[in-house]
Amino acid sequence: MSPARVEVYTAVPLSGAQLQSLEKKLSRMSGGQPDIVAAVDPSLLGGVRVVVDGNVLDDTIKRKLADMKRSIYEGMLTKA
Repeated sequence: MSPARVEVYTAVPLSGAQLQSLEKKLSRMSGGQPDIVAAVDPSLLGGVRVVVDGNVLDDTIKRKLADMKRSIYEGMLTKA
């Protein structure tokens, strides 16, 4: 079985220690050695977005702001 490909997107580059910590956690979760591909996406503003086998964990500031914007608009529509 090949290692799981894990894509990690951050607003700034991860340090070597951060990548090692992430790899260690993902290894424990998956029971194998993940193939981590890290990329920088400044539009995320902060936080991290992780994609594993098509499953996305998005804990970025960009997503949180989008959620707040949607919540505000939905609140305005329900009051109208």
